[in-house]
Amino acid sequence: MFADLFKEQDRVTSRRRRPSRRQRHDRLGLAWYTPEQWSRLRDLSTDKARLEDTYEEWRSFAEKAEADLLAEGVQVQRVPVDVDALATWCTQNRHPIDGEARAEFVAHLMRERAGNS
Repeated sequence: MFADLFKEQDRVTSRRRRPSRRQRHDRLGLAWYTPEQWSRLRDLSTDKARLEDTYEEWRSFAEKAEADLLAEGVQVQRVPVDVDALATWCTQNRHPIDGEARAEFVAHLMRERAGNS
């Protein structure tokens, strides 16, 4: 399910060395579902075998992932996903509804919110 995480990095770069953790500002979008949306996602996804079986399992996994990332200093943004909007976006962009598409959709939503669509 980590495929549903979108990492947007704003790095202060140098040609000679990798930026330190202090120089790097990570913002990660975490796809966030309601129980109803989770059920719909499982119905439509082409990779449902890779998804948690229940909403409760997914939520537990997502909350642990979020806590782990926050502990590492990564900024995490929960991004509510409307699965019908995801399906429409996937159709328009000729993507199957899978982890890669979900991550790209979350990135799209984050850019829209930031005014960079």
